[in-house]
Amino acid sequence: AGATSPAALAGSLAQALAECLSALTCVNLLRPGHPCVMGLWPFVSDLRTGAMTGGSGEEAVLNAAAAQVANWLGLPSGVAAGMADSKMPDNQAGHEKGLTVALAGHAG
Repeated sequence: AGATSPAALAGSLAQALAECLSALTCVNLLRPGHPCVMGLWPFVSDLRTGAMTGGSGEEAVLNAAAAQVANWLGLPSGVAAGMADSKMPDNQAGHEKGLTVALAGHAG
């Protein structure tokens, strides 16, 4: 959210959903019924530095929302959970990975 999509989380999720559904539509036009996986992977950017924040709370919420949308559509999906902003394998990394994976897992 913020770098190549709207800064609002809902806007970023809506853009990622539109991009993914358009790709799934193109695949279905070329090969009807071909199996696909919906890969909603919206990322959050720090608007001050431009760096991606993979372990932030906002990223965890986006992953959970993406999983819920894919489940609601009845499509198999994958989300970008399990990332961390920590520069070392420390407590911060474990906390961030656990938070993003837990929220995505509980969402569906």
